[in-house]
Amino acid sequence: MRILRSMKAKIAVLVPSKKAKIAALVSLVAAILYLALFALGTMPPYQTDVIHVAVIDQEGGETANGVRMLLEQVHEAGGVDGKKVEMQVFDDGKKEDAAEAKALEIAEQGKALLVFGHEYSSTSIKGGEVYKRYGIPAISGSATSRAVTFDNDWYFRVIFNNRLQAAAMATYIDDVLGEEGVTIIFDHRAYGKSLAEAFVIHPGGGCGVRSRKAPEPVGERSRLPVSRGGRAAGSQRGAR
Repeated sequence: MRILRSMKAKIAVLVPSKKAKIAALVSLVAAILYLALFALGTMPPYQTDVIHVAVIDQEGGETANGVRMLLEQVHEAGGVDGKKVEMQVFDDGKKEDAAEAKALEIAEQGKALLVFGHEYSSTSIKGGEVYKRYGIPAISGSATSRAVTFDNDWYFRVIFNNRLQAAAMATYIDDVLGEEGVTIIFDHRAYGKSLAEAFVIHPGGGCGVRSRKAPEPVGERSRLPVSRGGRAAGSQRGAR
């Protein structure tokens, strides 16, 4: 996330940082060996000489390249329990309808032991509905909305969720920037909306914020003025 300064207010723009995505990717690709070993031998359709995994990404994307690099290391070490692991890339274009269609394509093929992706929370939620229905485990290294894994025993993440991210953001604004009020501009898709909601309701040991009024539409996004402890933005800072 980045906090942009202006003449009149601090505006929190709710986008994940590049470093966070890279760190999450490292954790994501490291999980493949453990998930494969867990599922191997427990799902009869996959007891073959080749383990198939699906990757939701574009060719040459971060997730696809990361999984491919790890598989090279796995194969050099003799595979997983002597078995080769093959990956197939499915590009959902970061669109919800395409995410659902690609997830259904993976499910109907019946080959993939597990799925890596999707990148966005919104696409993960749509794809997750299919994986839950077909009983296919999926893991994301970048989707932070709580709705991705909530009430879905088949979806996992290897990254913080939006509640933790909101807590860190609220604490930074309060303790480091020393601000009483902020304006949040957020996207209406699952990631932006859920992070904005988590930020507003987060108690944070006194660092929580409250909305002063309902969100105001700004194109495809919304603006939400909020203040700490219910005080109006720009008011005098009192003792805590």
